[in-house]
Amino acid sequence: MPLHITISLIEMKIYFLSAIIYFVFSLPNRNSVAQEVAGLSFGYEYFPSTELVTPLVDAPGLEIETQTWSLSGAFPLSFQKGKIIVYNHINYKHISFSYDNLPISAVEISQAQYIEYSFFMIDSLSPKWKLVAMVMPTLASDFESSLSKDDLIVGGILGLIRTINENLDLGFGLVYMSDFGNPIPLPFIYVDWQLSPNLKLNGIIPSSLTLGRKMTEWLDLGLEFSVDGSRFHGSPAKFGVKRPFMRYSEGTLSALTQFHFAEWIHLNVLGGWGFYRNFEFYEGRDKQESFDMKMTGYFGTQFIIGI
Repeated sequence: MPLHITISLIEMKIYFLSAIIYFVFSLPNRNSVAQEVAGLSFGYEYFPSTELVTPLVDAPGLEIETQTWSLSGAFPLSFQKGKIIVYNHINYKHISFSYDNLPISAVEISQAQYIEYSFFMIDSLSPKWKLVAMVMPTLASDFESSLSKDDLIVGGILGLIRTINENLDLGFGLVYMSDFGNPIPLPFIYVDWQLSPNLKLNGIIPSSLTLGRKMTEWLDLGLEFSVDGSRFHGSPAKFGVKRPFMRYSEGTLSALTQFHFAEWIHLNVLGGWGFYRNFEFYEGRDKQESFDMKMTGYFGTQFIIGI
């Protein structure tokens, strides 16, 4: 498929990973860079202009720059005297793309967006066991044509968490995604380990791990491994195919810093290495092309008003 058709569809190569990363960051006793339990957050991420690993024949000098803006709100609900807790998150993300040496004949993909609602429940079955479940409908599109069923992604999570001791929780389960019609269940393992009073390991295997250390009351430092991304539906009229999609995914290894200006005001700063970035282009369920970007440095930040 030629470049001017393919570069409009935005879907991530490993979409289910973003859901289980969200699962990690939604739990109580979360690490220092977790999402807020109640409040608002504003985020920004920047990948500088980078060449493809394998240059295109018709665009040998093509480079792509990516900027992402995000806004999210969260509020919890409690039932049965705290036995059941529901975390509600509404997230909006806008990804913009800029190009160097893009062919004149190519149709430029300038942006993609998604709006996501997450209903995440934790049910304390016993002092040792918790049941976790989530439903997550998402609209992901360039929003340059009328909405259709192809803009909708529905996912879910079902798992169990066991408290091994006061410093260690382990969990396992399945994440369920239906990006292109047929849902696929995929396994995950969750770990939340307080290694010492000021050192904590938290994450999902194989998608995300964070090692964080509390330095002072106002400063946390850490390291983070993460894979993230999403699928987006493009405008059929703009890109000349009936059902255009793109998966955009990225993997990062980062140093992270969190500043606590007050109990309810926080600033996260991440900087590191984008070791993996990939674009996959589809017409319906049929993959047409896949492009890997060269490794590059990147920067991200998140401002949180809440707890």
